[in-house]
Amino acid sequence: MNEQGEIDYEELKRTTDEVESGRITLNRLSLAEEQGRRKGGRRNVEASIVLGRGEKTFSENTQECSRSAGTPNENESRRRQEQLLEKWARETGVFEKWEDATSKRKLYDSTGTESRVYEGNTPDTVIKITFPYQFSNTPLEFLDNRISLHNYLFPDTAYKLIGITKKGNSIGFILEQPRIKEDGVQNMDFTNPALVEKYKTELEKRGLKMSETDHTTIYNDDYVIYDLHEDNIFVSEAGNFRFFDIAPFLNTSSRRMGGV
Repeated sequence: MNEQGEIDYEELKRTTDEVESGRITLNRLSLAEEQGRRKGGRRNVEASIVLGRGEKTFSENTQECSRSAGTPNENESRRRQEQLLEKWARETGVFEKWEDATSKRKLYDSTGTESRVYEGNTPDTVIKITFPYQFSNTPLEFLDNRISLHNYLFPDTAYKLIGITKKGNSIGFILEQPRIKEDGVQNMDFTNPALVEKYKTELEKRGLKMSETDHTTIYNDDYVIYDLHEDNIFVSEAGNFRFFDIAPFLNTSSRRMGGV
């Protein structure tokens, strides 16, 4: 990213190669958590670099103005990132028009509040077109938390970023995710006491616990994870739990969940 806000694609390629090889890290998350960014695929790494550097360049170029005029608000940051994300996606050939993104895929489930689910490119995957702002304030926050941090915490349901689309003025992420193919898979049932006990045991194994005031939230000292309602938790006949479309975040003090 140069001072004019243009993307240097040769530099982007070199930096992405370095990140994917593990020779450098973006340092937006911890060294271990950044593995989840790489697991999200090359486009997840590229988009993270582009938006991160774009915000850094903007901050440096407007530092003096900010002192006198105030810091830009989140809506301005969101619009700026959306424009840069779309620019990158179009120039690298990963942008899909909404009509193309939806017409070429067979719809699997449209009942979610933030995602449409389509048949995957292989029998082992599904494709999700997800709109980011139910839990994220900016596209970069979505890349950090909803893809990269999720992939680190729940690698068996990891997302891979494969494209960007827009429905009207709304930006959408095109994601690939493994299809669960275990026997006897069912949704979580919080009215089933025996199943709830199994669920709590599973959380304990992962070093997590359920919020006492909201069963859709789990946490520990490091993370707070939201939106664990019944449709987002699958349990197999063998007792394996799988988590989908949940919202993990670092447990900062601002979340008031005892984070450190």
